[in-house]
Parts: sequence; structure tokens; C-alpha cells
Amino acid sequence: MKLGACYVAKDNELKPLREDAYFICNKEQTLDVVDGVGGWAAKGGEVGEYARQLMANVIIAVHEEYMLKRSVDLRRVLHETYFHTKVEGSLTSCILTFKASLLHAVNVRDNGFIVFRDAKLVC
Repeated sequence: MKLGACYVAKDNELKPLREDAYFICNKEQTLDVVDGVGGWAAKGGEVGEYARQLMANVIIAVHEEYMLKRSVDLRRVLHETYFHTKVEGSLTSCILTFKASLLHAVNVRDNGFIVFRDAKLVC
């Protein structure tokens, strides 16, 4: 599976680091895209920091799976990252991994994905 991402930033001087984040691990064929929920800003929360800290924890969890020579268990990764993220916030997440010729996904809230094979929409 070819993995890639493109981030198109909005011009907003109040939020230079944005509320979204993503992670790609080509070696483990795993990616995660999160969209921070902006409503936390009204409560004084830093939504972007929550998204970035969660992604840093995803990197650690996927690396640990790799070092233990286990295939990536998406539920375990999300569980570990949630409990190790100390900043308050909420977000949507779509995490995918490709293993044994199968695409595995865990989708939290309203994120989603589509699959193209040979330039044709599969699902």
C-alpha cells in the first residue's frame, strides 16, 4: 500500500499549528489522521496540542508493536495512546493498517476513508 498525506493549512494567525495531525509509518503500513474538535477552545483547551500529543503517542505505540515483532493491533494502539495523552481534548480519528493482504481500520466519530485500486473506487 502506498501511504502519503497532504495538509492544506488555513490562514489563521491565532492557530498557527492547527487542530489536526497525522501519522504515517510505511514500515508497518499504518497511518492515522485526526481532526481536533474545536469546541474545546471555548473551554480554554488547546485542541491542536491534544491532537499532536496523541499522534506522538501513536508513534510510540506503533514503534513498540514493531519492536515486539507483533503486527499492529489498532485497538491496542488507540487504547495506549488515549491513556498516555495528558492534554484534555477530543477529536475524530481514522487509523488504518495493511497486513496479510487485508486492510484493517478503526474509525472514531465522523472520519472516514475510501479505497482506490487501479484508479477505481473499491469502497
